[in-house]
Amino acid sequence: MGRPAGRGRLVHVAVPGRLAGPVHCLDQALRVAIVYNTSTGTALSLSKITPYIWVGIFVAWTVAYGRYRGKKGQQIMAAAAAAEGPGTSDTDPQPTDITQRPG
Repeated sequence: MGRPAGRGRLVHVAVPGRLAGPVHCLDQALRVAIVYNTSTGTALSLSKITPYIWVGIFVAWTVAYGRYRGKKGQQIMAAAAAAEGPGTSDTDPQPTDITQRPG
């Protein structure tokens, strides 16, 4: 028996939700540090581009994590296919005496 289809996807979609709070706090701390340590014009410019920096970081993270999980999934599929052995897969040809009906 295996895992229900789609179950693993729900677990991995929830991970970024766990990071939203800490990332938001980090973003606000970064903005406060920028405002206190730079001029008004510089702080305004940086506050306008900061969301794009975060989006870039999250896109890069998502792509890297997707590639990692894809490779991991291929390894699991290969291990499962190797464990099945010959003649147990739907793609393997069956002997003719099994597939022919008597009569």
